[in-house]
Amino acid sequence: MARHVLATLLLFVLLGAAAAALTPQFTTVKLSELQATSDAAATTANAASGGHGRRSLLLNPGGSQAAGSRKLDTSDSYWVFGRTGIRVISTSGVQMYSVHKDSVCRRFETCPTNVTSGGAGCTWGNDCNWGDVKTDNKKFVFATNTNDDSLVVFDMKTGILVASVPTCNFPYFIDLAEWRDEVYVHCWYPDADDNGGVIDVFSANAWTINHPLVAASFNPAGHVHGTVILDVAVPNFAYSTNLADPGVHKINLNDRSALSFINLTSVGCNSAGTMVISGVNLHGYLQCYRRDMSTFLVELDMSNDAVVHVHAGVSGAPVLTPDGKTLAVLNARAGLVHTLRVNKDGMADDGAVQDIRPAGFTAGGLSRMAFAQNPTTGATLALLTSTADNAVAVVNMDTFSVNLISLPVPPDGNSSSTQGHGASRAVAAALGSDGRLHALVGAARMRWLHVVDLGRSGNPSESSLVRTVEDIDAARIVFCPQVTASSSSSSGGSTAMSEGGSSQGGAAASGDSYKEVAVAALVLAAVAVAVVGFLLVDRVCSSRQQQLSSAVPCLPGGTAANYTRHEQDMVYMAPNKV
Repeated sequence: MARHVLATLLLFVLLGAAAAALTPQFTTVKLSELQATSDAAATTANAASGGHGRRSLLLNPGGSQAAGSRKLDTSDSYWVFGRTGIRVISTSGVQMYSVHKDSVCRRFETCPTNVTSGGAGCTWGNDCNWGDVKTDNKKFVFATNTNDDSLVVFDMKTGILVASVPTCNFPYFIDLAEWRDEVYVHCWYPDADDNGGVIDVFSANAWTINHPLVAASFNPAGHVHGTVILDVAVPNFAYSTNLADPGVHKINLNDRSALSFINLTSVGCNSAGTMVISGVNLHGYLQCYRRDMSTFLVELDMSNDAVVHVHAGVSGAPVLTPDGKTLAVLNARAGLVHTLRVNKDGMADDGAVQDIRPAGFTAGGLSRMAFAQNPTTGATLALLTSTADNAVAVVNMDTFSVNLISLPVPPDGNSSSTQGHGASRAVAAALGSDGRLHALVGAARMRWLHVVDLGRSGNPSESSLVRTVEDIDAARIVFCPQVTASSSSSSGGSTAMSEGGSSQGGAAASGDSYKEVAVAALVLAAVAVAVVGFLLVDRVCSSRQQQLSSAVPCLPGGTAANYTRHEQDMVYMAPNKV
């Protein structure tokens, strides 16, 4: 009888292990684990490369699973970029995956003014300093690192580092020509090696091709604080602005040359800031600076580069809702957002300007804006963050109703956001595969990350703070939508590691990897049946029974533990707890 019970128990154990092998799972990789694994390799790699070593991407710390045996699905999740590296966070706020800075950010040297490399006061470090982060929503995640002058590219489904390529000096803003499989990067401090170029171009199908830089600036030797703008509505051109030039540089995408300059001095534009293009009416909306550094909005017809209208009373940085039908202009100084409806057959209507002024927001603190749209209901929600306030505003962009969500207050009573020049409170919002709208909001000074549920209907009153996660510095956040097996298979040839990394264990594999797991599961099932048969025959001795009896409780041990989602690795805070 005891032998039958033991046989049944072992059968369930082995069949359970086989089922686990076929079940999609997630694993958490802690930054502390990556740090411990990579520290020993860092010194050797850097010494061999003169201090600029590129280390392998450490995706299998501790050797808990053979490299390449499984692939982690890092889509349908938020990618959080911070000083110490990158975290991939689920929509519920659980860390799925992380990459330490040693694996992605090169070492760089910082010297005092007028001190040459290696001189007194020069120091080495490899903190990441992310300028911009973008995704094409189907295949890649892109980020610029201003500390080591590079563009890093990740496979958004597997988390694998696809490329890390050098750029012009101090790369910042990114925009994508998805219809051409090209990435455009605007650099803010071009040096002699850049030969007057301020825009670097990369081909997503061949990262090693070195395209000539685009000289879209009249002052390339100075501080070219600017951006690059692309939109499929004008597929053959790109546009670039900077704070030194009074207008917009037009770029021919076919030969990547500066084609012309749209001079706006006649309408009082002394320098140009950010610009967006709406496909609804093929108009561009440009933030122009007057000599006193106050701003106004210039509306351009992108079909003929002509000024359509000057919105003199609309001040701030323009952004568009995902459908391109509503223009939002962030007026940080006044602590409000101007909104204009984009007319299909003409200019945005000044008479329809609606100002959103969240009660409780401090003037001068308005930071960033993110959108989440539910295609089923048609509702679009916007999230507004402030560097001065421990709150986030949720706005319905159709009704302009607002719900202000309080965020945890630090022990010192001040804002949890960073302060000063260039400071911002990161935010990203999206529709998840669960059908709910949600968002992540950063609190970089405290290394907190806030998880916000926005509900389903688009009513801001349904939104609430779900939890706050500690020990995550969030400089930039981007959401990567779910990648299906069919869409991800097309990127299979682009997942080669940079200098020999390995793939992460922990999630369901696809293609050949999944077949290997299936074979392993079938082998386990066969072993289970064989062992049960062995135990049920009379020739099994009692000593063998005792050995197996003592071994059974240990069998699921170190195997199942490797595939457990370790939520205890994250520290949660209740919404009302500091």
